[in-house]
Amino acid sequence: MNGGDTGLYRRRSEKRDEHVRRVTVSDQTAEQQNTESWLTFSRPMHDPDGKQVGQVEVAFRLNENEQVVPVSRSPLFVFFPTVVETSLGFHVQGPFRTTPSRDNVPFRDDWNQRCVQELAAVLVNALTWLCKAELLEVNVFRCLPLDPEKFDEDKSMFAPLFKQAKQAIATRRLLPRSDGGHIFKEPLSLITLGAYIEEA
Repeated sequence: MNGGDTGLYRRRSEKRDEHVRRVTVSDQTAEQQNTESWLTFSRPMHDPDGKQVGQVEVAFRLNENEQVVPVSRSPLFVFFPTVVETSLGFHVQGPFRTTPSRDNVPFRDDWNQRCVQELAAVLVNALTWLCKAELLEVNVFRCLPLDPEKFDEDKSMFAPLFKQAKQAIATRRLLPRSDGGHIFKEPLSLITLGAYIEEA
């Protein structure tokens, strides 16, 4: 377009493990260049006939030191961002059913609820992988759905992520210890966990 902005978009993907990738995206214009790095975890989705129909993905933002950091906004992505705010500290994407305008996602749709259940399983797998890779630091917990008010099952379609994250922390060795290694916290008090995260 005459007189319009021009630029270059690049995406580089490196496989880190089965269903785990480090993705770097950059866009460059004449004035500036922006680069973002993400650690993505995925799982294929299949329809009732067994045909793969895409995948669900969890993506954690990485800073320049390769540490996970929370994102300030996290709309639900269905290949493009929707108006649905997830209230998560990371991005999620999947083959959700949308409204005809493709900007919204029906809460009670059976397929969409199945996608969310799969996302919850991917999140638990991601926490386990981050722990083994020695990347499970306090900032990761700042990304997690740990506020029961935000993830009430009558108000949020992402309540299963809250339930699965809470159960994983209570039953797996995921909480970082000050002297190294990880512990689990059972019974888990979210108030206690919140204080732990804020003090760390």
